[in-house]
Amino acid sequence: MQLIFRGAAKTVTGSCYQIQDEGVNILVDCGMFQGSDVEDLNSKPFAFDPKSIDFVLLTHAHMDHCGLLPKLVRQGFTGKIYLTPPTSALAELVLLDSAKIQEIESRKNSNNKHIYSESMPFEMHNILYDTIDAQNTISRFVTKNLGDGFMPMSNVSVRFVPAGHILGAASIEIVINNTKLLFSGDLGRIDQSIVNPFSNSSDFDPDYIIMESLYGGITHQDRESTTNMFLNSVNNTIERDGNVIIPSFAIHRTQEILELLKISITSSCIKGNVQIILDSPMASRATRIYTQFASYFNRNFSYGEYSNENGVKKSLVIGDYGSSRFDFDELRYIRTAKQSLRLKASSRSIIIAGSGMVEGGRILQHVASYAPKSRNSLLFVGYQAEGTLGRAIVDGAKVVKINKRDIDINSQVEYIRGFSAHADEPTLLLWLNVQAKSSLKQVFLVHAEESQSKMLQNSIVAEGRNAIIPDLNESHTL
Repeated sequence: MQLIFRGAAKTVTGSCYQIQDEGVNILVDCGMFQGSDVEDLNSKPFAFDPKSIDFVLLTHAHMDHCGLLPKLVRQGFTGKIYLTPPTSALAELVLLDSAKIQEIESRKNSNNKHIYSESMPFEMHNILYDTIDAQNTISRFVTKNLGDGFMPMSNVSVRFVPAGHILGAASIEIVINNTKLLFSGDLGRIDQSIVNPFSNSSDFDPDYIIMESLYGGITHQDRESTTNMFLNSVNNTIERDGNVIIPSFAIHRTQEILELLKISITSSCIKGNVQIILDSPMASRATRIYTQFASYFNRNFSYGEYSNENGVKKSLVIGDYGSSRFDFDELRYIRTAKQSLRLKASSRSIIIAGSGMVEGGRILQHVASYAPKSRNSLLFVGYQAEGTLGRAIVDGAKVVKINKRDIDINSQVEYIRGFSAHADEPTLLLWLNVQAKSSLKQVFLVHAEESQSKMLQNSIVAEGRNAIIPDLNESHTL
């Protein structure tokens, strides 16, 4: 059996792993490369013949895991794509959006500005796929529930198990001709919001584990400290009669912020009357998808205790709200671009908009409108990559360019890093200790910069296990 690392090897994005054995040729994930150092790889031919792939297994609906599936179909793949029901709905959302953006980009002249979307965050010089390709891809989706085993081929058995990352995210157990492989996918935190975390037990005994290592060497801030930082920033701004502007990613982060705001308002942990405005079409659609799959939600999740300025502590526990988990009277959805442009929040509003790194989308107009006033706050709740406008702001830029205008940053700027939906090193090691049993021969570390993978590798080796960090397109005989 050959295991070939077609993506996310010594880099974070482009997850794609090929498994070849007698009569079997499959992929786990087929993701888009993201970041200026690797995005050109998206335009290069696949290092394999798409027509030869029997089927694809998809861990979850983030673009760095599913974003090249329509390219695979466009170039001849005709098999099935297996995934969980929520992943199917979310992948349909992002793939159609990505195709639409590429079609618009292909019709522009060179003087037009790139249209940013979370599903297409960089400019493509050549179209990778169009809406028809995306629709053809979606038509190949075959959903399987978490925990249900199935056999896509006579000598291959598969089971999706919870990864605890975002809605529908799965780790994948695969048995091919008696060899057992476990792909972690992206793992979530032990104290993950909204969805259930990965299980603390397993009856699967893998020979090989292919494991993400994004936060090797890093321990996240705890949930309660993160909650208190967030609510303190909100309340301090409201006290100034200011507005809070939150750049947020459409899938999971926005829903997490909505959930926290709902329970905080319900528990009187936010002062006075406020209005919450969600100004992101993709985040609004993603929120609707989340509510459709309320059976996947965790119950009685705690964001910890919030201590107000008087030292009074209140517990922030989400009960069993079911499909109304993100609904509350203070929330207003902005549907159209015209409504967004007309939006004038004079004070005491919390505006959530994309993109999460302030690279495009409706957040740009809100930063331009509200950042010049000191009573307002820009509250960053997601990772800000090097070279993005969001990164420049959190690094202390006093003037930024938005739509060719100089915008003064006089507002308060806060960068809260504790909302990550990825497992940190202690949690990664906990997951590995649950999965690793007597048959384990090798751990492969992927989905991270090499420096982070090496830190996790050192910890794994110190526990007496073998762990290696493969190169892109490196093949291993199992």
